[in-house]
This record gives sequence, structure tokens and C-alpha cells, in this order.
Amino acid sequence: MSYISTKKATRVGFLLVVFPAAFLFFGTVGSVAFLLENTDMEFPIPEPAVFFGGLLIGGILGTLWWMMSFHPWRIWAFSKVNDPIDLQAKAIGWFIMPNPEAKGMEAFFANTFFASSKGKQKWELLLSRLEEKETFLQEEKIVYQSSLKILSGTLLMAIVPAFGLLGMLFIEVGKPEFYFALALLIAGIIFYAVPFKYNEHMTLPQRIKAIQKKEPQLILNQSGLELVQEKYGLIPWKDIEQVREERESQSERIMFLSFRTGGEYHSRTLYLTNMDTFGPYLIQLVKLGKHHFG
Repeated sequence: MSYISTKKATRVGFLLVVFPAAFLFFGTVGSVAFLLENTDMEFPIPEPAVFFGGLLIGGILGTLWWMMSFHPWRIWAFSKVNDPIDLQAKAIGWFIMPNPEAKGMEAFFANTFFASSKGKQKWELLLSRLEEKETFLQEEKIVYQSSLKILSGTLLMAIVPAFGLLGMLFIEVGKPEFYFALALLIAGIIFYAVPFKYNEHMTLPQRIKAIQKKEPQLILNQSGLELVQEKYGLIPWKDIEQVREERESQSERIMFLSFRTGGEYHSRTLYLTNMDTFGPYLIQLVKLGKHHFG
């Protein structure tokens, strides 16, 4: 049997499952917004209620498509790839399928899908492949910082001090606008100089260094996980006690690790926003590594 790459299977899943679901949601909402803005149609209910109804209908349509399509895709994909565990991590990370170990509302979606009894039987047979850990992380996975992400974030951050500097150059000293521009400049400098969550915990010198030199951050293989920038060496999977996802903002992906080395307990928080590997996929990869080899 000829296998396809997990990357190709994931790409097919995104195009067949996630993209149409998103299109149904945003297409429905956009159509309702267009009708409200550009037509003289009269509705028996207030316009905000109509728009809310569009959101609701779009959400239902998108969710129904997702629930109908992810199961046929995963039956096809899991029978076609050589490393089903890596595929599962990618698929969960890219929202193609629900996490089978999820709790709460996600658990409802994981256990509720539209499939025939024959389709469900096929999936039950394929589930055994998730225990075939020989191929999982057979090739070492190296995660780097993404120079492009750091550069784009740095340029975006430069907007605030740039506006402040321009304002100080062209506004007369003593006017309220001049002091507002000065405040923008000072705020921008502080933003670059002090590491905190809104600048992804990186100062400007750290950003410049990261852009110039692409350094590995994580190495994963069947033996364990290595935090390259730390001095713990390779941490065996059995010594990793906890892996969980945290968020400090809507866009910030954070992975919390707790582990033991040399008889001592350690914990680390890894900021994944600037990694070259998609954050949710990386978190799933580490969780599955712990599950299968720990």
C-alpha cells in the first residue's frame, strides 16, 4: 500500500472540512449584513435581532457541515498515512476533527457525528492504528523560532512609536497634541524595552537576535523532549508529569510543562506564538508523545 504524507492528508481535511464550514458561517453572516446595509427590505423584528439570527444560522450551518464531513475524512486519512498519531495531532490542532479526549462541549462534538453504522465500524477498526507508535516521531521533530513571525510582529509594534515621533516632528511644542505624541513615543519605547505578555515577552534586542539567527527551541523524538535553550538535556517522556495549554490573550498560545530531572521538580511556560510550528498542533504532539511513550 502506498501512503501519503500527513501534511497532504491535513491539507485535504482543511479544504474539505474546515474551509467549507467557515465559508458557510461567514457567507451567511455576510449575506445578512449585506441585506441590512444595501436593501430596503423591512423585517418584522429589529435589525440587530436579524443580524443575530444570521450569526446563529451561520453557526448552525457551519457546525452541521463540520459534523457531517470530519468523519468521512478521518476514515480516508487514517487509512492512507503511515503515521496516524502525528495525523491525529495535526487534525486536532487545525480543528479538522475534535479531540477524542476532550471534556465538556468539545466532548459532545467528539461523540456526536453523522455516520452510518458501517462508517462507525470502519472507524472503530482504524482506532487500533493509533496504538501503532513505532512510526510516531520516528523522525526527530525540531521546532524553531519563526523569523518571519517575529519580524512582522516587530514591524507592527513600531507603528506606535513611529506615530509618536512623527507627531513630535510636525506638531508645535506646547500643544496638547505634542504631549500626546510624546506619550506615544515613550509608550512605544517601553513596549520594546520591557518583556511582558503583550509584546510576547521579547525585548527589541531579543527580537533582533531571533531574526538574525534561527535557533531551535524544542526537539522531540521517541525518547523524550529537549528544551534546547535550557540546560536540562533530553527529558524522557516518563519524567514529564503535566502538559497543558494556557492563554494570556486570544492570540497567545502557551504550553505549560512540569517535569522531573535529577530528582527535582521543574515547570516551564513556553510561548508558542513565534514558533514555526502551529501552536495547537505542537501541544497535541507533546501530549501524544507523553501518552504513547510516557
